[in-house]
Amino acid sequence: MGHFLGWNQLLFYTGAVVTHFVSAKPPFYDELLTLPKAVNFVGMIEKEWSESWADNFSTADYIAVIDSDVVFTSFVLPSLLFEPGPHGLRPIVMGHSAHEVFPATVLALRLVWVAEFMDNFPLVIHRQHFASLRRVLVMLYGAHESDDFDSVFVPYLKGVWEESSKSLAKLPECICFHSMMGSFLYHRYKEFYAWSIRHGHVKSLPAEHCCPRLRVAHHVPYWGMENWMARWGYHYKQLKFAIAWKSPASVGDLAYRQRSAALMFAGLCAVRWAQGNTSLARGRDRLVAINSSWRITDVGMLDAQHDLCVQGLALLEGRGTWEDRK
Repeated sequence: MGHFLGWNQLLFYTGAVVTHFVSAKPPFYDELLTLPKAVNFVGMIEKEWSESWADNFSTADYIAVIDSDVVFTSFVLPSLLFEPGPHGLRPIVMGHSAHEVFPATVLALRLVWVAEFMDNFPLVIHRQHFASLRRVLVMLYGAHESDDFDSVFVPYLKGVWEESSKSLAKLPECICFHSMMGSFLYHRYKEFYAWSIRHGHVKSLPAEHCCPRLRVAHHVPYWGMENWMARWGYHYKQLKFAIAWKSPASVGDLAYRQRSAALMFAGLCAVRWAQGNTSLARGRDRLVAINSSWRITDVGMLDAQHDLCVQGLALLEGRGTWEDRK
């Protein structure tokens, strides 16, 4: 569900997990079931609503929102998530300006679309900015003095559908928390964050907001998906893991697991390996564990790293199979 790291009290929040185990159904849940445009997206809408309340689950200074189908491919070091700024540590937010994915989500907030922020995980947010986003939605869609975020969420959802219909989209757009929050932060709290927006020149964004950054995680179903695929109709296959109660195991399920392992193996090539602490295992100094100690890596460990990572890269690039490991 979440855990705290010693530095600067950061909570990792997985919306789908917390929604299922902690939070109650949204107060407008029954209404969603009556809306034709929502009926196929109820679970997703519920997740996006839940993430808007992530600050309720912690008193942490920063909250990192992450999906359950994301794998970490590097150790989550503070320097990869934050950089110093005039107001203290600034979370690094990534996006891209080459292709609009959730434009109606942004337009319904009465904001100009500058980038797609459903781009990288985790999305690290100052805790107080969750409440700021909720207040703005109440200001935009509240019809009565007693209205709160929950009571205006469906009107906002309908606003997204209205904007979506203007673009002649084949299907109504499902809202996206990352697009909501990322765009809101860029327009309202830009100086509190460090920005890394690919192709930002397309929207004439300042050069300092377009510098590339290292990622610590990858969204497995969409790994390798490029914008040209959407533009030219390439039939990219999203790999999803099977949900036992909804669908049986499939080739996509197997491919998802294989891609996840390959991404993590490949990521390990970029970090220093550690040999395990074997003080409690006399005579068994061949035991290996990550992060048990930081002794200098010996030749045997380098061989093991090379073996796993070369195999991981071959799997990821479609040049090998599990049986090829040497």
